Amino acid sequence: MSIRRPCLWYGKLDTNVYSAYCLLMDTRELIRKLRELGFEESGTKKHAKFRHPDGRWTVVSKGSHEIDIDLLKKMEQQIGEKLR
Repeated sequence: MSIRRPCLWYGKLDTNVYSAYCLLMDTRELIRKLRELGFEESGTKKHAKFRHPDGRWTVVSKGSHEIDIDLLKKMEQQIGEKLR
């Protein structure tokens, strides 16, 4: 479930990001979206590496915590898809 929270950068409200709100995502939702995009999971105890048949990949930590917006942007760059 995505959670809408105000984005704060250096104590100021950032109006350039999602009309001043960030959509946060927990790891379970991220893993579900990656599987829907065709990524296959291979991993260890604490982290899972998701690989796509065309060679794209990213690493997700296992557990149930929220993923920071900066980390989510980096993952989107790695896999070349929008996750939000």
